Amino acid sequence: MHKNEISSLFSMGALLCAGMWSTAVLAADDGNAHMEGIIAGSYQAAGESRVHGQDVNGEGTAQLYLFGTLDMGPGTWNLEVRGGTTPRSNGVTQFYGSNGLVGETTDSDGDGRIAVTQLFYALPVGNGQLRAGLLDPGAVLDTSDVANDEYTQFLAEAFINNATIGFPSFVLGAAYQGNVNQHVDYRIFAGSDSGLEEDDHSYSNVFDVGGDRGAYGKGAFTGAEIGWHANGVSLRGGVWYDSGAVHRINSTSSTHPYGFYVQAGLPAGPGRLAARAGIANDKAQEAADFLSLAYQLPVELADHDTTLGMAIARTGGSSRLNDARPVYQAEAYWRINIADGFYISPDIQYITHAGFDDSRDGTFIGGMRAGFVF
Repeated sequence: MHKNEISSLFSMGALLCAGMWSTAVLAADDGNAHMEGIIAGSYQAAGESRVHGQDVNGEGTAQLYLFGTLDMGPGTWNLEVRGGTTPRSNGVTQFYGSNGLVGETTDSDGDGRIAVTQLFYALPVGNGQLRAGLLDPGAVLDTSDVANDEYTQFLAEAFINNATIGFPSFVLGAAYQGNVNQHVDYRIFAGSDSGLEEDDHSYSNVFDVGGDRGAYGKGAFTGAEIGWHANGVSLRGGVWYDSGAVHRINSTSSTHPYGFYVQAGLPAGPGRLAARAGIANDKAQEAADFLSLAYQLPVELADHDTTLGMAIARTGGSSRLNDARPVYQAEAYWRINIADGFYISPDIQYITHAGFDDSRDGTFIGGMRAGFVF
């Protein structure tokens, strides 16, 4: 059977699974099943009209997010579905990484699609919870209550996860989250290093865990994280390693991606402050070091709940890149909850030396996001 046919069968099977899931949720008792979601759309345009002779186009996108749970046996089934429109050719995000909503799920032709991105069984084990199945490693490691959600918080990719962590997309794996005591917890993740949004963007790539990733065989993406929290203050530290080999930057020899990261959160006035930092093997990837600071402030305005968010970041480039300059960027958004789950969120960003390119001056990116939470 041709590889594309196999991928199509996996895709149809996954979407059939989603349909059966929805039916089960609707038929189940309220105490056994739950489903929630977001419909979101955004538009962005950059102050820079051309980059190295290419037009920079304004870009709109629409996204769907669904997450459902169904109690079964001693644990719970969890299903996540994402869908989105096709990214625009030469769109803003292509040049600046300014919108994490764009292209979350695309097929091998780069077209938007609806896809099952997580399907796992969660089971209480010991003093924690074990997950196994199709997982998003970025939903387990390096999470933040201030800067982690492109649907309602910051849009720029640098303010969703630490830029130095080489997360694969949606992969087969297992994760465990446990507690040492009321103040200390830990998280462990192990899975494939190539998933739904790598290689040919197919479910056959997800299940082909022993296949190839580029010129080398696939490996395992692993990560471990420990955290402490008390009185609203939190500190976390983690390490990650990819056992799959990759080409060294500007070399024909191989190496392995790995890195270390930390994050901290604390109350700051009526809002909350969050900081991230990380370093990685700069022979394996372009993002070598990272530092960010984000602030989230709830504001009551004319009987409407609103949230202000502001963030800055510096991403250092690999020493093996020619004439690399650090990327500096900032973002501010204002999310205004209008009524019954509907919100709008104007957004402005500034970025300089995008792509670690010293010839690219700073530019502003303006945007608007709207969504409905149900």
